[in-house]
Amino acid sequence: MSQSRSTGMLTSEQSGVTALGRHILIHGDVEITGAVSLSGRIYGSLRCHSLMVERDGELEGVIVCDSVTIAGTVNGQIYANSITLKEGCLVEGEAYHQQLILENGAYFEGKSRRHADPQSLAVFDADLPEG
Repeated sequence: MSQSRSTGMLTSEQSGVTALGRHILIHGDVEITGAVSLSGRIYGSLRCHSLMVERDGELEGVIVCDSVTIAGTVNGQIYANSITLKEGCLVEGEAYHQQLILENGAYFEGKSRRHADPQSLAVFDADLPEG
């Protein structure tokens, strides 16, 4: 896979996944259409179709997506139909889901709630009226 010299991000045409590499640091809210692979750090909110938080990846804030797999670190709220916590991950916060899978060796500290439409519970800053 080739990478862009300016950002190090793979384009959707190359892989179908937006890769946010280790050198990426985002403070704020992000919306990405499609799948995301996170090896960098986000301090804010991320809304996308599907998310893979890689072992080096960190997110502190809110995740809103259809499915999320976490091998890295997440501190905050997760609103997803399907959540998979991989061995070695560190997740603290609240998880709202239809399906939650915890692999042996996954660390989860917080609250888990099953809901028919977990994404509808999320308050994403971009949804709030200005003023």
